[in-house]
This record gives sequence, structure tokens and C-alpha cells, in this order.
Amino acid sequence: MSSDLRTRRDQDATRLIPWLTTRNDAIRDMGAVAATELLSHAQVRRYSRNSVIQEQNTPATWLYIVTEGTITVRVESEGIYRELFSYEAGQTAGLLSLLDQREAPYQVFASRDAEVVRIDTDHLARLRAVFHPVATRVLYAFMPMLVEHQREIDDRSARLAARKNASVVGSGQTYSRDDR
Repeated sequence: MSSDLRTRRDQDATRLIPWLTTRNDAIRDMGAVAATELLSHAQVRRYSRNSVIQEQNTPATWLYIVTEGTITVRVESEGIYRELFSYEAGQTAGLLSLLDQREAPYQVFASRDAEVVRIDTDHLARLRAVFHPVATRVLYAFMPMLVEHQREIDDRSARLAARKNASVVGSGQTYSRDDR
């Protein structure tokens, strides 16, 4: 097999549908037609440890499903990074991009070498705008995951607000300017 053909095959996210249906409830629940349509516009990307996948305050137009390794969402403020959530194989990050492509208030980075399926939510927004049945099916499948994630955010926010001098959140990794 030529290297160009192998590269195209490795970057074809639809080849991952059988694996994703066993690891990701939303992909399984949306059905084969919707999953194929969604992933035919996706990209498979590899990131080395500490690589930034999405910068903070940039448009959130990607949904990420981790297929290997770990990606983490963190917030930077005044040179201090606070990790909020980490995602492992089969888990989905960037769920709000399904509904709103405004600027993301967080950074996404590979906390370990990682491979992700990067789904273009602009494509889904275009389908949604014309009331395409695939868009409805995809949103319906991801909605329980989005609601659960929002509950986790609300719970963490409440716990953080209850602590006067909170310095540890998420995985416990907090970095100050001197730590870098």
C-alpha cells in the first residue's frame, strides 16, 4: 500500500465507527447513517504531550473524541493554569461547540500523547440550519452527555465557591508562573 493511501486511510475517521460505537454512547445512539455523515467531515489528529489542541479564547468549532491518550481542558488567568477536566479514550470534549461556536474560555491540550477525532461543528451547524435530519440525530445523541457535563461543571463551581481560597481544581494540577 502506498504511503499516500495509508495516510488517507489513517486520517479517515469513519474507519473508527466500529470502535467508537463500543466506547462512545452518543456515536452508538445516533446510528450508522448519522455517525458516517458526522465522521466523514471529521479529522483524525495525533498530538504529542503538552501540545495545544485549541487555544483559549478562540472560536469553539471542534468537538473532540479521544481515541488514544489523554486530553485536558484548562483555564489560564494571569499566568496561572488550572486544569478543569481530563478526557480519555472514548470520551468527548468540547460539547458546547455543538450548540454555540463562540470563543472557548478554556484551552485544550494533550496531557499525554493523544489521538483525537476532531469533528467540525461548523458542518453540523450548517446541517442544523437547514433542518437536516442528521443534525437532529447527532444533537439528540450527544444531549445526555452535554447535560451530564453541565451538571459536573455546576457541581465543581459550587464546591469551588464554597472554598474561600481554592487553589486546587480538576485533577489537582495548578501551575504558577514560577512552575514553568
